[in-house]
Amino acid sequence: MKLSLIRNAVVAGLCLAFTSSSWALPPRQHSVSGVIAKLDWSRREITLKSAGDAPGMLLAWNDRTRFTKPAGCVQCSLAVGRQVGIYYRRELGQNMLREVSSKGGTCKQGQP
Repeated sequence: MKLSLIRNAVVAGLCLAFTSSSWALPPRQHSVSGVIAKLDWSRREITLKSAGDAPGMLLAWNDRTRFTKPAGCVQCSLAVGRQVGIYYRRELGQNMLREVSSKGGTCKQGQP
């Protein structure tokens, strides 16, 4: 009797362990493009304004965020009013940037 109860508990545990709902999945990644409305370097935050009358979206970046640009300096191309495309995830109640791709801009030192 006791052995059968233990066996049933083990089988039930294995069944639960192999269901898809029991596995932890990473947050879904979203893509959006828009214009930088506000840029805060000290807090590592970007407010992105999408097309239309939608309110600005606050996004934060960390050390894992990738900044890309076809040519030139990426940091210099990030400025208020600049067009960007982003990928972000919702992590711990905050929109975290995964990748920021800027579409233009020049460095102050004269580099493209």
